[in-house]
Amino acid sequence: MDIKIDINRLTKDELIELNKLIFNRIKYLNDLESIKRRSLFNKGDFVSFEYDNKYILGIITKINIKTVSILTENGKEWRVSPSLLKKAIKSNASALT
Repeated sequence: MDIKIDINRLTKDELIELNKLIFNRIKYLNDLESIKRRSLFNKGDFVSFEYDNKYILGIITKINIKTVSILTENGKEWRVSPSLLKKAIKSNASALT
């Protein structure tokens, strides 16, 4: 991609408007990525994520807009970004059912 914009020719107001456009576009792309990532998971899926250099294993109990609620076998609930989750093998999580 070879986009050339000479920002030195833009006024302060134009730069502020350009900044808003860029910010909104990045937010939109992040939201799309989050939706795509969230759609990979369903309630009841076994998942894992890393926390404090340990893998936490659990089952999805709820899928929220920005996070996924996870219940671990020791009964602790976590709210985790979908980008941090990996699907887990059922045999490793059988104690949760």
